[in-house]
Amino acid sequence: MNLLLYDYSPVEGTIPASSGPAVDCAQLCAELQSELDQGRIEIDVLFAGKGGGARKNRLRLFAPFNGRYCTQEYAGVLSYGGHSIQILSRFDRPGGQTAQKNYFLSYVLSRAMDIPVASFPELKTDSDSGELWDLLLAKLFLDQLREACSRGLYREYRTFHRNDASPKGAIDIAGQIRLNPMPNGRCAYSAREYTLNNPMNQLIVAARDCLLRDQGAVGRLVKNALAENTDLRVRLQQIACSMDAFHAPSNQTILHRTGRPITHTVYSGYEPLRRTARLIVQRRGLDTFQTGASRVSGMVFAIDKMWELFLEKAVFSQVKDCRLYAQSETKVLEHSHTIILDFTVEKGGRRFLFDAKYKAGWGALYAGEKDWNSVRNDLYQVISYMHILQSRHGGFVFPVSKAGGGAADFRLHDSLPDTVHLFPVLIPQSGEHTSFGSYAAQFEKNCKGAAERMSRVVDSDI
Repeated sequence: MNLLLYDYSPVEGTIPASSGPAVDCAQLCAELQSELDQGRIEIDVLFAGKGGGARKNRLRLFAPFNGRYCTQEYAGVLSYGGHSIQILSRFDRPGGQTAQKNYFLSYVLSRAMDIPVASFPELKTDSDSGELWDLLLAKLFLDQLREACSRGLYREYRTFHRNDASPKGAIDIAGQIRLNPMPNGRCAYSAREYTLNNPMNQLIVAARDCLLRDQGAVGRLVKNALAENTDLRVRLQQIACSMDAFHAPSNQTILHRTGRPITHTVYSGYEPLRRTARLIVQRRGLDTFQTGASRVSGMVFAIDKMWELFLEKAVFSQVKDCRLYAQSETKVLEHSHTIILDFTVEKGGRRFLFDAKYKAGWGALYAGEKDWNSVRNDLYQVISYMHILQSRHGGFVFPVSKAGGGAADFRLHDSLPDTVHLFPVLIPQSGEHTSFGSYAAQFEKNCKGAAERMSRVVDSDI
């Protein structure tokens, strides 16, 4: 059965069971989270940006809030307990008779991960479609493969047992007696080689083939990427040519052989690629996302981190005539601790500190609720950064679903010139657009408006 959820939203309702009473959605998600907390199951967290793997050991998909069980900052697709669970963006939630449209996720992913926007209009937008996640996997695979191969192709020592006329290793006496009872010019032997023909490269080729077999947007994305990147295409061909085409292992065997993490320091860049390639083969080569195929499988990504990448490319890149620093680090407490600022803008000797936020509380605050307690930790963090870096301006950039609201600039104290600015980014309503193209155009216009207001603040003499 399918369960459709949205980020930062309550888990409610029930889903029918094939036999017996209906399953309570909150209870099912609580059971899944309990399994994660106890380390009995693992779910891959995908994120191509800086610090993307930091959350894997403390994955929190669901948590209680105000007496209700709610989703957190993750979006993705899972299969657990015979049920398919999709977590989408709350900004794509349909209203009334409007069908499910994943326009917000599609546009954010296209800008944040440099996926051509033209790849998305042909995607199905119903809630059961998995193409959105397949496209994300394909993009991650290409990026990680490009990064890993730039440091050299993956090789490892393997022992091969051969029987031919050109022995190059230790003679295999038992194999010689078994395979060559009569003189025939051949010799059985074993050779240890530092080779490209290994399970990791077999996994890479299997994942590539799974993606290229797709006849839709995913296959076209991979084909176009390989056509444009000659070096990557040649490296993949070199890997494929090193394989023994007559003794190729099955996808199930490849997954079994690549289950352990890569710990060799020289090939550390291949570890994220291994996880992504395994997901691709599992999803498209074995259909393990199908209901009942496994106890748990799937992938999620932190949408708040994806929102940061999106803002950098869609909003902050349009703030002209200034220096922008994303994810800049500053040592504090005698260099024993590091603070990381989402965005730092410098112009005319002044420094502006901006924090990207995706929590629903910021939208409610801008709508006029004036409840600073709901975002207290975020506020204190930026105020402390302003004090440490001697900045008079701090700001928060967050998504909102409705235009308007209260004040957008707040003085910290009557005796101080320091100011906190709110920069809402208006999210178009998916149900009001008949095509992804019109939605993307409106979203781009709204991002430009947020950047223009930010430019006015940076240029001001406040």
